[in-house]
Amino acid sequence: MPPRDAEVLDNWVPDINALKPRKGYTQFTSGVGTGDVHTLTPFVTSLGTEKFIAAGGTSIYDITSGTATELINDVSPLPWDTINFNNRLIFCNGGGVPKEYDGTSITDASFSLGAISAKFFAAHVFKNRVYYAATDELAFWYTELFASTGTITKFPLAGIAERGGSVVSINSWTVDGGSGPDDFLAIFTSEGEVLVYQGTDPGAAFFIIGRFYVGKIVSNHAITQVFGRLLVVTDRDYIYLPDQLITQGGGKNTKLSGAATEAVALNGNRSGWVAFYSPKEGLAIINVPTSTQGPPAAQTESEQHVINVKTGAATRFTGINARSWAEYKGDLYFGSTDGTVNKYTGTNDGGSAISCISLSAPSILGKNSEKLVTAYRSRIMSNGTLTLTTALKYDFEGINIKGRGALSNKGTKQTLVIEADQSTVLPVDWPWTWPDSTINDSRTEWFRGHGRGTYVQLFVESNIKDTEVLWFNNDFVYEPGGILL
Repeated sequence: MPPRDAEVLDNWVPDINALKPRKGYTQFTSGVGTGDVHTLTPFVTSLGTEKFIAAGGTSIYDITSGTATELINDVSPLPWDTINFNNRLIFCNGGGVPKEYDGTSITDASFSLGAISAKFFAAHVFKNRVYYAATDELAFWYTELFASTGTITKFPLAGIAERGGSVVSINSWTVDGGSGPDDFLAIFTSEGEVLVYQGTDPGAAFFIIGRFYVGKIVSNHAITQVFGRLLVVTDRDYIYLPDQLITQGGGKNTKLSGAATEAVALNGNRSGWVAFYSPKEGLAIINVPTSTQGPPAAQTESEQHVINVKTGAATRFTGINARSWAEYKGDLYFGSTDGTVNKYTGTNDGGSAISCISLSAPSILGKNSEKLVTAYRSRIMSNGTLTLTTALKYDFEGINIKGRGALSNKGTKQTLVIEADQSTVLPVDWPWTWPDSTINDSRTEWFRGHGRGTYVQLFVESNIKDTEVLWFNNDFVYEPGGILL
């Protein structure tokens, strides 16, 4: 593992020059049902009016004002796939006839082929047409130019998809990062194939340019566009397309490959998988539904595997029980598990502290022999009170990160408190109160080291609330020993 990686990194965002805590959240609205807010989407009307739409349970709501106003009820409770096209917002989830919203009311969408539309669960805009996928069908359907409903034509894929199965998602990517003649349509099947097409009219100028196997995707909602590419959650890894098409999804693993395969193996059959790219935050967010017990329908928890798209560095968010994500008027929001929609902002989680935990990569500190660490420090900048709990871990022995209670007998917990605008006399031994008479002053004092070994890891935990923090680097002082024979 590279020395700048981490074995555990929870709620720390790795930025270009420092680590910083993730943002917290505040409640934007409530009353979007009483359980999962499974759908969030913005919509801009033909008059330029911006609407914010949410769905929970069997109802769809307008939450633009911060108050949930029901638009329609008694609809399918499945998460909706939505598209904004032709001055309409289209909803489909395979649980009945798709819906369309004109900015005022929601009605049934009408299609020329009638009954098949009740099976439409995915929709995607490509080359000024809408492409639909239907449950348990190895085909896609496409509209006329500049139409989202109305006349629709079937494009069968039997005999083209070598592994059979059915279409589970439709998306697209572009070589230049924009929308142009070099865009490609990607049809994902249940058997892990991706059929790649290019052209403008499936009835005439349309041809397949490749058939690839990349692994089975976990959900239609677990694909997002990032800088023209597709970030896809598969049972193998979180991969970018078209980057991994040549290697058939078997290229170099990402930093999250272990987390990805474990998460999909444990939770792949749960509802709530979402991949979302937030341009404002510069983060690609993969929402992972989790549960400590109970059947898939009983999940009440989630975590997020997050990639800083500027650096490629990854982290994990905990403490955010999200089921859906969206940006509205440039800000990031998530739908939770209790009928609320929350704004990703601030420095606390609805008034509670953010639990930030890290365990650095094992390092030989430049010398491949046993060593005694006599002191270590982290250079941290804070504008308020900050309490850190730290320990050293040697030679892959046990700090129980999940329980955060068990420590290796080679490591001893130490607590450091940074107090803002206070002045006290420092005691001789840890823990002590650290005076900080200057706001935003970085700290360089040393912790006393404990234990010895060849590989060294630093554990840091802090519950951060209403405080801005930047963590720049770690330093170690040690006495080298000889090689044991």
